[in-house]
Order: sequence, then C-alpha cells, then structure tokens
Amino acid sequence: MSVEEFERMVMVMYFQVLRDPMTQINGFKFIYDFEGTTLQHLMKCTPHHMYIYYHTLLHCVPGRYKGFHLINQSIVVKPCWTMIKPFLSEKIRSRVHFHSNVEELFEYFPRSILPVEYGGDLKDKIEENWLRKANKEHENHGATGQPNYF
Repeated sequence: MSVEEFERMVMVMYFQVLRDPMTQINGFKFIYDFEGTTLQHLMKCTPHHMYIYYHTLLHCVPGRYKGFHLINQSIVVKPCWTMIKPFLSEKIRSRVHFHSNVEELFEYFPRSILPVEYGGDLKDKIEENWLRKANKEHENHGATGQPNYF
C-alpha cells in the first residue's frame, strides 16, 4: 500500500469517526501499533511529510484529541517523534504516551473497548455497518472532498 493510499484510507475512517456525535462531544484517543514497521517505512517519514500529517491532523480537521498511545515501537518511531515533537504544543506532547507492552494500555482504556488482539474483550474491530457508511461517504465525495455549493 502506498503512502497516499494509506493516507486516503486513514482520512476516510477519520471523517467517519468525526460524524459521530459522541466523538464530537467526548473526543477520541488513538492507538498506533508499530509492529512490523521497518527502515523502508522510515524512508517515507520525511520532515515535510511528518509536518503535513501533523498540520492536517491538528489544525485542519476538527477533533478533540485526548491521547495518542504508541505500542510496539520500532526503529521508525524515535526519528519520527524527534522530527514532529518541536511542532507540538506542550498540551499535545503531554497526551502522547509510549507503551512498552500492551498491558500498559489498560491504565488508559477499559478492556471492554480494546480488541482481543490487545488483551481486550472486543471481538469485532470495525462494525460492518460503520464500514459501509464510511465507504459510501468516500464514494459520494472521493478524493476531491465535498461539493462546494457557494
């Protein structure tokens, strides 16, 4: 999967999450699992690319960011963190958590909302209906975004 395809997939899922009123009120937390990342992935993490990702996430898309949890850190994580950290506010920096094992996630998340792969009780990661809605929205608006009526 190319970086562009990955970014497109993330944005489709992200916008679908933002449509949920509960997310709009309560905000959300990210869990990034870096298992299997390699030096080849690091080659895609240019300073420009990391800045665009950061800027889009925190300044262009509305969201209440409650936490960023990173597990299974590989050789890719530290250089990327070093590149993006200077651009982050102290508030956001304090919400980034590095975990050495999956069990540490239980301090921040109840088992009932974590997938089985992470020691939780949740059997289905993504509901089929939710995924169908996200795909429909992507088909309706695609890469060019929503139509401009003004």
